[in-house]
Amino acid sequence: MLELAEKLTGERIYLQRHPKTIAHAEKIMALVKASLPEISPWLGWATDKYAVEDMYEYLVFADSLWQRGEGYIYGIYLQDNTLIGNISIQNVDYKNRKAEIGYWMATQYAGNGYMQEAVKTLEKVVFAAGMHRLTIRADVLNGKSCNVALKCGYQFEGTLHGQLYAAAEDRYRDMNIFAKVAGK
Repeated sequence: MLELAEKLTGERIYLQRHPKTIAHAEKIMALVKASLPEISPWLGWATDKYAVEDMYEYLVFADSLWQRGEGYIYGIYLQDNTLIGNISIQNVDYKNRKAEIGYWMATQYAGNGYMQEAVKTLEKVVFAAGMHRLTIRADVLNGKSCNVALKCGYQFEGTLHGQLYAAAEDRYRDMNIFAKVAGK
Protein backbone atom coordinates (compact mmCIF):
# COMPACT_ATOMS: atom_id res chain seq x y z
CA MET A 1 0.00 0.00 0.00
CA LEU A 2 1.28 3.46 -0.85
CA GLU A 3 1.82 5.66 2.16
CA LEU A 4 0.73 9.03 0.77
CA ALA A 5 0.12 12.08 2.92
CA GLU A 6 -3.36 13.56 2.88
CA LYS A 7 -1.83 16.94 1.95
CA LEU A 8 0.97 17.47 -0.58
CA THR A 9 2.39 20.94 -1.07
CA GLY A 10 3.75 22.53 -4.23
CA GLU A 11 4.94 26.09 -4.82
CA ARG A 12 1.66 27.68 -5.91
CA ILE A 13 -0.77 24.87 -5.19
CA TYR A 14 -1.38 22.07 -2.76
CA LEU A 15 -3.17 18.74 -3.08
CA GLN A 16 -5.57 17.70 -0.32
CA ARG A 17 -7.48 14.47 0.14
CA HIS A 18 -11.16 15.20 -0.44
CA PRO A 19 -13.35 15.20 2.67
CA LYS A 20 -16.51 13.12 2.21
CA THR A 21 -19.13 15.76 3.00
CA ILE A 22 -22.13 17.13 1.15
CA ALA A 23 -20.67 20.64 1.50
CA HIS A 24 -17.49 19.55 -0.28
CA ALA A 25 -19.52 17.76 -2.97
CA GLU A 26 -21.35 21.04 -3.55
CA LYS A 27 -18.05 22.90 -3.88
CA ILE A 28 -16.76 20.41 -6.48
CA MET A 29 -20.04 20.48 -8.40
CA ALA A 30 -19.96 24.28 -8.62
CA LEU A 31 -16.59 23.95 -10.41
CA VAL A 32 -17.84 21.16 -12.65
CA LYS A 33 -21.04 23.00 -13.65
CA ALA A 34 -19.09 26.18 -14.45
CA SER A 35 -16.72 24.16 -16.64
CA LEU A 36 -19.13 21.74 -18.36
CA PRO A 37 -18.59 22.95 -21.94
CA GLU A 38 -14.85 22.41 -21.63
CA ILE A 39 -14.67 19.24 -19.52
CA SER A 40 -17.74 17.25 -20.53
CA PRO A 41 -16.24 16.04 -23.84
CA TRP A 42 -13.46 14.32 -21.87
CA LEU A 43 -15.24 13.23 -18.68
CA GLY A 44 -18.24 11.01 -19.35
CA TRP A 45 -19.76 11.66 -15.93
CA ALA A 46 -19.64 15.47 -16.30
CA THR A 47 -23.17 16.13 -17.54
CA ASP A 48 -26.13 18.31 -16.58
CA LYS A 49 -27.65 15.24 -14.94
CA TYR A 50 -24.73 14.64 -12.56
CA ALA A 51 -25.88 15.97 -9.19
CA VAL A 52 -24.41 16.85 -5.81
CA GLU A 53 -25.65 13.51 -4.47
CA ASP A 54 -23.72 11.71 -7.24
CA MET A 55 -20.57 13.62 -6.31
CA TYR A 56 -21.07 12.77 -2.65
CA GLU A 57 -21.33 9.08 -3.56
CA TYR A 58 -18.10 9.47 -5.53
CA LEU A 59 -16.40 11.01 -2.49
CA VAL A 60 -17.50 8.06 -0.34
CA PHE A 61 -16.21 5.67 -3.04
CA ALA A 62 -12.93 7.62 -3.28
CA ASP A 63 -12.51 7.34 0.47
CA SER A 64 -12.97 3.56 0.30
CA LEU A 65 -10.35 3.34 -2.48
CA TRP A 66 -7.90 5.31 -0.33
CA GLN A 67 -8.50 3.07 2.68
CA ARG A 68 -7.88 -0.06 0.57
CA GLY A 69 -4.81 1.44 -1.16
CA GLU A 70 -6.45 1.19 -4.58
CA GLY A 71 -6.66 4.88 -5.44
CA TYR A 72 -5.71 8.26 -4.03
CA ILE A 73 -7.88 11.22 -5.03
CA TYR A 74 -6.93 14.80 -4.22
CA GLY A 75 -8.44 18.20 -4.72
CA ILE A 76 -6.09 20.76 -6.23
CA TYR A 77 -6.07 24.04 -4.31
CA LEU A 78 -4.40 27.40 -4.71
CA GLN A 79 -2.45 28.48 -1.64
CA ASP A 80 -5.42 30.72 -0.70
CA ASN A 81 -7.53 27.52 -0.28
CA THR A 82 -9.46 27.93 -3.55
CA LEU A 83 -10.40 24.54 -5.02
CA ILE A 84 -9.47 24.50 -8.72
CA GLY A 85 -9.52 20.86 -9.84
CA ASN A 86 -8.88 17.21 -9.12
CA ILE A 87 -5.97 14.80 -9.52
CA SER A 88 -5.69 11.13 -8.67
CA ILE A 89 -3.55 8.06 -8.61
CA GLN A 90 -5.65 5.19 -9.93
CA ASN A 91 -5.34 1.70 -11.36
CA VAL A 92 -2.61 0.97 -8.83
CA ASP A 93 -0.71 -2.25 -9.63
CA TYR A 94 1.55 -3.09 -6.70
CA LYS A 95 3.02 -6.22 -8.28
CA ASN A 96 4.41 -4.24 -11.22
CA ARG A 97 4.79 -1.00 -9.22
CA LYS A 98 2.80 1.09 -11.66
CA ALA A 99 -0.21 3.38 -11.58
CA GLU A 100 -2.07 5.96 -13.62
CA ILE A 101 -2.60 9.67 -13.03
CA GLY A 102 -5.95 11.22 -13.89
CA TYR A 103 -6.89 14.89 -13.66
CA TRP A 104 -9.24 17.71 -14.54
CA MET A 105 -9.13 21.45 -13.95
CA ALA A 106 -11.86 24.09 -13.75
CA THR A 107 -11.87 26.20 -16.90
CA GLN A 108 -11.17 29.52 -15.21
CA TYR A 109 -7.87 28.19 -13.80
CA ALA A 110 -6.61 26.40 -16.92
CA GLY A 111 -3.59 27.66 -18.80
CA ASN A 112 -1.61 28.82 -15.77
CA GLY A 113 0.58 25.76 -15.28
CA TYR A 114 -1.31 24.63 -12.16
CA MET A 115 -2.00 21.17 -13.55
CA GLN A 116 1.66 20.67 -14.47
CA GLU A 117 2.60 21.61 -10.94
CA ALA A 118 -0.03 19.24 -9.53
CA VAL A 119 1.23 16.33 -11.67
CA LYS A 120 4.84 16.97 -10.68
CA THR A 121 3.93 17.32 -6.99
CA LEU A 122 2.02 14.04 -7.01
CA GLU A 123 4.47 12.04 -9.12
CA LYS A 124 7.37 13.03 -6.87
CA VAL A 125 5.80 11.42 -3.79
CA VAL A 126 4.44 8.43 -5.71
CA PHE A 127 7.87 7.61 -7.15
CA ALA A 128 9.43 8.16 -3.71
CA ALA A 129 6.87 5.72 -2.26
CA GLY A 130 8.15 2.98 -4.56
CA MET A 131 6.19 3.14 -7.80
CA HIS A 132 8.30 2.48 -10.90
CA ARG A 133 6.02 3.63 -13.74
CA LEU A 134 3.27 6.23 -14.06
CA THR A 135 0.97 6.68 -17.05
CA ILE A 136 -1.44 9.36 -18.20
CA ARG A 137 -4.19 8.62 -20.71
CA ALA A 138 -5.83 11.46 -22.62
CA ASP A 139 -8.33 11.58 -25.44
CA VAL A 140 -6.50 12.18 -28.73
CA LEU A 141 -8.66 15.28 -29.27
CA ASN A 142 -7.88 16.72 -25.82
CA GLY A 143 -4.78 18.70 -26.75
CA LYS A 144 -4.57 20.49 -23.40
CA SER A 145 -4.43 17.26 -21.42
CA CYS A 146 -1.92 15.73 -23.83
CA ASN A 147 0.24 18.84 -23.51
CA VAL A 148 0.24 18.60 -19.71
CA ALA A 149 1.65 15.08 -19.95
CA LEU A 150 4.32 16.13 -22.44
CA LYS A 151 5.31 19.26 -20.51
CA CYS A 152 5.72 17.11 -17.38
CA GLY A 153 8.20 14.87 -19.19
CA TYR A 154 5.92 11.93 -19.97
CA GLN A 155 6.80 10.12 -23.17
CA PHE A 156 4.13 9.50 -25.78
CA GLU A 157 3.90 5.72 -26.15
CA GLY A 158 1.04 5.37 -28.61
CA THR A 159 -2.66 5.54 -29.24
CA LEU A 160 -5.17 3.10 -27.79
CA HIS A 161 -7.83 2.83 -30.49
CA GLY A 162 -11.47 2.49 -29.47
CA GLN A 163 -10.43 2.70 -25.81
CA LEU A 164 -13.34 4.62 -24.32
CA TYR A 165 -17.03 4.58 -25.13
CA ALA A 166 -18.55 8.08 -25.26
CA ALA A 167 -22.26 7.54 -24.61
CA ALA A 168 -23.18 11.12 -25.51
CA GLU A 169 -21.69 10.58 -28.98
CA ASP A 170 -22.57 6.87 -29.21
CA ARG A 171 -19.06 6.03 -30.38
CA TYR A 172 -15.71 4.83 -29.14
CA ARG A 173 -12.88 7.32 -28.74
CA ASP A 174 -9.14 6.88 -29.05
CA MET A 175 -6.80 7.65 -26.16
CA ASN A 176 -3.15 8.64 -26.21
CA ILE A 177 -0.99 7.06 -23.55
CA PHE A 178 2.01 8.79 -21.99
CA ALA A 179 4.42 7.27 -19.47
CA LYS A 180 7.25 8.17 -17.13
CA VAL A 181 9.57 5.75 -15.37
CA ALA A 182 11.20 6.52 -12.02
CA GLY A 183 14.65 8.06 -12.37
CA LYS A 184 14.18 9.16 -15.98
